[in-house]
Amino acid sequence: MTEHKMPAAREQLLQTYEYDDGWVVAAAVDPVVDAMDIDTIGATAICIGRDDPAFHIELTLPGPATTAQYRNGIITVEGR
Repeated sequence: MTEHKMPAAREQLLQTYEYDDGWVVAAAVDPVVDAMDIDTIGATAICIGRDDPAFHIELTLPGPATTAQYRNGIITVEGR
């Protein structure tokens, strides 16, 4: 497993984990929003707060995503 940490913006910390059978990108969001819609297009995840559409984050992914979710202030995107 390879772990990469980098500050993606002032309001988040981005981590990428690469495994033999896929990868995971996790981003801690601060301030925490109640709910978030996540759309993935190619190697980009677009994350928008449901209650605050002005809260918008774009994540660069290692490749196309298979799943994406938001829970307790953490965006998690997985791919192969």
